[in-house]
Amino acid sequence: TYSILIHEPSRIAFESITLTHTYYHYYVIVALKLI
Repeated sequence: TYSILIHEPSRIAFESITLTHTYYHYYVIVALKLI
Protein backbone atom coordinates (compact mmCIF):
# COMPACT_ATOMS: atom_id res chain seq x y z
CA THR A 1 0.00 0.00 0.00
CA TYR A 2 2.84 2.38 0.87
CA SER A 3 4.61 1.75 -2.43
CA ILE A 4 1.37 2.42 -4.33
CA LEU A 5 0.98 5.77 -2.58
CA ILE A 6 4.50 6.70 -3.66
CA HIS A 7 4.30 5.31 -7.19
CA GLU A 8 0.91 6.69 -8.20
CA PRO A 9 1.64 10.45 -7.78
CA SER A 10 4.92 10.06 -9.70
CA ARG A 11 3.09 8.36 -12.58
CA ILE A 12 0.45 11.09 -12.66
CA ALA A 13 3.15 13.76 -12.56
CA PHE A 14 5.02 12.04 -15.40
CA GLU A 15 1.86 11.88 -17.54
CA SER A 16 1.05 15.55 -16.90
CA ILE A 17 4.60 16.59 -17.80
CA THR A 18 4.45 14.52 -21.00
CA LEU A 19 1.08 16.05 -21.90
CA THR A 20 2.37 19.56 -21.25
CA HIS A 21 5.43 18.88 -23.40
CA THR A 22 3.22 17.61 -26.23
CA TYR A 23 1.01 20.71 -26.13
CA TYR A 24 4.09 22.96 -26.00
CA HIS A 25 5.62 21.19 -29.01
CA TYR A 26 2.35 21.57 -30.93
CA TYR A 27 2.15 25.26 -30.03
CA VAL A 28 5.70 25.85 -31.32
CA ILE A 29 4.88 24.15 -34.64
CA VAL A 30 1.74 26.27 -35.09
CA ALA A 31 3.63 29.44 -34.19
CA LEU A 32 6.35 28.67 -36.75
CA LYS A 33 3.73 28.10 -39.46
CA LEU A 34 2.07 31.44 -38.68
CA ILE A 35 5.33 33.35 -39.08
